[in-house]
Amino acid sequence: MREIRFRAWIANRKIMGDVTQIKFSRPDNPQVTLVGKYGEGNWKCGATLLQFTGLFDKNDKEIYEGDIVAWGWQKKGKGEVVYEHDQFVVRYNNGFMYFQHPEAYEIIGNIYENPELLTKHEKPTKQG
Repeated sequence: MREIRFRAWIANRKIMGDVTQIKFSRPDNPQVTLVGKYGEGNWKCGATLLQFTGLFDKNDKEIYEGDIVAWGWQKKGKGEVVYEHDQFVVRYNNGFMYFQHPEAYEIIGNIYENPELLTKHEKPTKQG
């Protein structure tokens, strides 16, 4: 069974962290408690929740929504991890592919802290 975990991006502070608690006063505006490189903090607004896929990349790093992954010879293929079609997939250019062998992918960044890693054709459709 897959463990349900989240991390969150706090856009106005440009902080990414692991979520230890989520409170929903309104469905579109969760309050989160994060643990990140700056310690622990509570955030009442501006949090974008990113779910753990339950998968690990070739370096045994946890893969989350919003991660940018690379694959193939010299990491020529790149895409964003998203939840579509009732599962996590990698969106690239105008298509997507399923995670058949997650250990073949390598996390190289995420769409919030490293959007420059994707070309204009690979750019994410939304950012927080």
